[in-house]
Amino acid sequence: SIALPYLTGSLVLQDDNDVYRLARLNGTERLHVVFKNPSENSAGMIEKTFMLTSLKQSAKGTDTSTTLYIQLLENHAFFSSLRPFNRSYTGTGPAIIEKILKDHLNVGLYKDYWKEPYGTSFRYIVPWKEPFGATKDISTSLVTDNGLPYFLFSSLTQEERILTDLESILSRDAFNKGHPFIFSRGATPLAGKNGTITPEEKALIIADYRSKDLEETLSMAQSGAIGSQYSHINVNSGVLFEQRIDMEAEFKNLVAREILPRGMQIPVDVEFREAPDGPENISLADYNSRRYFTFSENPFIDTQSLYNDVVALRLSIIKNNFIKYLFRNIHEIYVPGLLFSAKNIATSVGHQIEIQLLQSNPGEAESVSSDDEKRSGTYVMLAKRHIFNLVDNRHNVAISVGRLAERSVQA
Repeated sequence: SIALPYLTGSLVLQDDNDVYRLARLNGTERLHVVFKNPSENSAGMIEKTFMLTSLKQSAKGTDTSTTLYIQLLENHAFFSSLRPFNRSYTGTGPAIIEKILKDHLNVGLYKDYWKEPYGTSFRYIVPWKEPFGATKDISTSLVTDNGLPYFLFSSLTQEERILTDLESILSRDAFNKGHPFIFSRGATPLAGKNGTITPEEKALIIADYRSKDLEETLSMAQSGAIGSQYSHINVNSGVLFEQRIDMEAEFKNLVAREILPRGMQIPVDVEFREAPDGPENISLADYNSRRYFTFSENPFIDTQSLYNDVVALRLSIIKNNFIKYLFRNIHEIYVPGLLFSAKNIATSVGHQIEIQLLQSNPGEAESVSSDDEKRSGTYVMLAKRHIFNLVDNRHNVAISVGRLAERSVQA
């Protein structure tokens, strides 16, 4: 998950040898996972170590067989939770994160994968937190000068943790650019002249697609993700800082700076009106659907010293709004695991992926080859679930994807 600095997992097995009793499982067992892409050599081996954290369920099938459902946690997260500490750090956010990971977990940070965040060095006092908790506090407080968030996460293909920002994510091409994953029961766009599909093309077929809770505009407005008001007062000086936050303007800023490509549809409905012919003839972005108010009596805005000026705190509100848009309409696709079993960082979460869904209008002949511009396009991978079926010798991946804006119909 792009939101977690560690991996989780589960194991379902049929126990015909009374392993639970004979091995005396007690929650301190390690599970070492090794797999590789069929075309890779031994250097392409992917290895991860997990800890058994819970025997979630045990069900007897017969007198000699039991089905076990075991929960797993990446070993670094297991030991991180046992090591709360209290210490002061000074430096930039990425530098402090790297220092904490190295000092307390002996884990590195993947190099040169982020742009420098807004602001200067600061001092952070870890208030008796475990290492991953402290690094998450810092990473979620970081923001680019355009108001975009940072993410600290773990990848199945890398031992280091990955720190990156949404601006850097959007600047990198989709790992399958020009070769989108396609949902088509007949696989029509992939079939060659003779109607056959190669193994490489089969790896691009979406076996299942689903989404839910889409287009929740009212909840977005109530959370302040469309229009809001921010006020801050310094109780020592009495100085009041006030500013509106208009997310339509913030999206236009991303387009103007070419962080989002031109032709994208800004996800704020500027045409909607409460009463087009009455006194409430204002757009959604004109409402202050939420008001933020903070105050301070020292140079720092918050108790952890993570925000040291009102501009940083205002950017943090904008950052949280962009996160809401990224996670607003989540789609999940189910695809073969072939392309995700290579030791390639670009296939991990926090990277872009191209998806194509065909139009659902059976009345138009051209719809066979026309893609659905509302659901097709480039997405950010937010979470991935590798599913290994050892009995049937299969590897599939369920991927949750989201994006800030979709393609315009005219694009």
